Amino acid sequence: MWELLEKYLRKHGWYRRRVEQALELERRGEVRRDGLQLGQMQHRLEISWQAREIHPWDRHLPRDARQARFVEQSLLDTEAAIARLFEALPEVDLIDLCVTDPQSDATLLSGIVQRSDFQNVPQSPSVRMRLTGMGVRFESLEIDYSYQLGA
Repeated sequence: MWELLEKYLRKHGWYRRRVEQALELERRGEVRRDGLQLGQMQHRLEISWQAREIHPWDRHLPRDARQARFVEQSLLDTEAAIARLFEALPEVDLIDLCVTDPQSDATLLSGIVQRSDFQNVPQSPSVRMRLTGMGVRFESLEIDYSYQLGA
């Protein structure tokens, strides 16, 4: 219920009005009623998370297959996380994200996704193409999973 009300109020300028009120100077006891004029406003979320390891039932697969499953899972998880973050946080205009490897903390995916890019990403059967269209860069998705089986 609160989410719907917040979305409604944000669309109708309630949030922007609160920011403008914070920039008003007459609250300091000034005689004149001029304040700072709001030019542009943008909310940015900086977030980082570790990718999930592959499911235990996939650990018996050959190294290349485990690697492919990890990459696919990481891409799908990232797309889902972006969608859920924009849905849960209607005031956020862009997400600066970093996805790291669960073992080495190496950066796998990173980028800045604007809400407008997320909403207007071209439909594609490839999650990699959709993420690229949103602004996500693929730093390193070549992870060695031989440690999981001692292979």
